[in-house]
Amino acid sequence: FPEPREMQMNLTGFLYGKNARVFMQELWDLLSSAQDNVGGIPAVFLEEKKEEIRQMKREKERIEASIKRQDDKTREQVEERHHQRERERTARESEMDVL
Repeated sequence: FPEPREMQMNLTGFLYGKNARVFMQELWDLLSSAQDNVGGIPAVFLEEKKEEIRQMKREKERIEASIKRQDDKTREQVEERHHQRERERTARESEMDVL
């Protein structure tokens, strides 16, 4: 099994004293978490991925809602133009009947 203290000492020259200590603490926590997890993945990584997926889902829903609003607006504009043409056609027909 790896010795965290020995690893920290070996990393000290590369990461400097305090950084090596912080790095080893974080690494050790991740390794311990991974060892406790059936899949061998640290719990914090799983939670981060779950949050990322939730954010992507929220963004997708936001985009879909925006697209739907734009589609509805476009549909209303098309219908309004259609009704306007119908009114104009009816008005022209009425004028023709009067003449």
